Amino acid sequence: MVYGTGGYAAASIKGQYVCSDSGVQVLPGPGACGAVFGPLAALNFGGDTWNEGWYAGGGFEYMVHKGALVDVILGAEYQHFDVSQKLAFCFSSGCAPPTHQDFLQGAHGDLVRARLTIKTQGWKFIAP
Repeated sequence: MVYGTGGYAAASIKGQYVCSDSGVQVLPGPGACGAVFGPLAALNFGGDTWNEGWYAGGGFEYMVHKGALVDVILGAEYQHFDVSQKLAFCFSSGCAPPTHQDFLQGAHGDLVRARLTIKTQGWKFIAP
């Protein structure tokens, strides 16, 4: 059996800026590490967004063994997903126009699955 699949996708995405030298979570933007923001540099200025999008893919399944008691089916599936970008942290006044300290979060990726199915023929009751 060959099939296609597709539909709605959604993701809860969380992000944060971290100084690469110290690992401290900081305000977004260049120069935010250490001396520029002082005690504010230790605060967590991350962003959380709920992003929506789509996925599409396809796959196949093949019966490798058909027996009296069980059937064995092998399959594989591929899916691509893409959720839109959203503004996660707005540092500029009123969020317009965007500044270098605002950031967008989004995601896209690929999934590959392999599947092994063992299907029984069911329980049969024989009357005495």
